[in-house]
Amino acid sequence: MTSRFLSLAAAFLLAVTGSAFAATSAGSFADRSAPNARAPFDAPPPDVIIGHAGMEWVWAAPCASEAPSCGAPTPMFGFDNPTMDQWATWASRADLITAFTDVSGAPICASAYFGSGYSHCDLGDATNGHIWHAYPNGICDPSYFDGCVAATTETFYVRAVPEPETYALMLAGLGLVGYVARRRKLRT
Repeated sequence: MTSRFLSLAAAFLLAVTGSAFAATSAGSFADRSAPNARAPFDAPPPDVIIGHAGMEWVWAAPCASEAPSCGAPTPMFGFDNPTMDQWATWASRADLITAFTDVSGAPICASAYFGSGYSHCDLGDATNGHIWHAYPNGICDPSYFDGCVAATTETFYVRAVPEPETYALMLAGLGLVGYVARRRKLRT
């Protein structure tokens, strides 16, 4: 009876923590078509991921995030298009550009990890407000060649940083599974 309860509890914990962990950390590769899917080791390195307001941001492409586009990037690795609330965490376009510019003045770009069409980001376009769907706080300038929706707007993606509770719950689930497995082994 106890063993069956522990097994069910472990399965439940793994199901809950596994799906939460996948949704917040590594993303789901099951919903991607084979040509666009990439293994986790192909994920962007930490030096192109910018931490801001409890989230991780990447500059994903010099093209719009959806058609019509000059080569829409594929959201993956748990990254997706920012919501208006997420865009609102940036005080201004200048803050965004400063965060995504390295000490040499070059853009901190992750476009090579989100598509095969481009491996650069256009700092001039971003500085002028040519940023896809970044309406809050004047980040996007709609008057700059229809800057918020044009095919060649710069695309940024964001993902949530997993809460420590997610890791703790996952470790508890794994520990419970190990305990059940050990008890079963000792019985046989």
